[in-house]
Amino acid sequence: MTKLATGLAALAMTLASGAAGAAFAQPPAPAAGAPAARPPQAPPPRGPSAADSLALAQAAIAACQAGGYKVGAVVTDSEGGVKLMLVDDGARARGAETALRKAFTAITFKKASSAVAADAQADKAIADKIAADPKMIAAAGAKLLMVGGTTIGAIGVGGAPGGQLDEACVDKAIAQVGPRLK
Repeated sequence: MTKLATGLAALAMTLASGAAGAAFAQPPAPAAGAPAARPPQAPPPRGPSAADSLALAQAAIAACQAGGYKVGAVVTDSEGGVKLMLVDDGARARGAETALRKAFTAITFKKASSAVAADAQADKAIADKIAADPKMIAAAGAKLLMVGGTTIGAIGVGGAPGGQLDEACVDKAIAQVGPRLK
């Protein structure tokens, strides 16, 4: 027998005896019907309830309707995920799209979108950051939703002739619905 054949025969006997089997063993398969282990997940983002999101959007739209404006309103959770988008009859879809961008901007910078717009006027780095992200816009019309000092989301409005008018509708909605947020 050659040295190679002798070495292979010895390896085969070692593997067959199970001495090296533990090094190559696979973990046992989960029992039939048992769920596979999953890594722990982060808790979901905070946000207003669906009912409160609807009430906020309706209050903002009603406030703008009182001024003669047809707008869209968006409510987000604390990470900027859409909880609700509501567009007034006769309003352009672009207003709701802008409202979402305003709300996302407020969430990202942790302040009213009007304050972010002012910061962007004074700081080119902030303006560049906003310009580089199509989900953001430097315009008034969105504010954070707070509960006990914690941000739970944002509400944005778009479609009135000027961000200040959008933000006035946001202020009225928060004044009306904000106290019941949890």
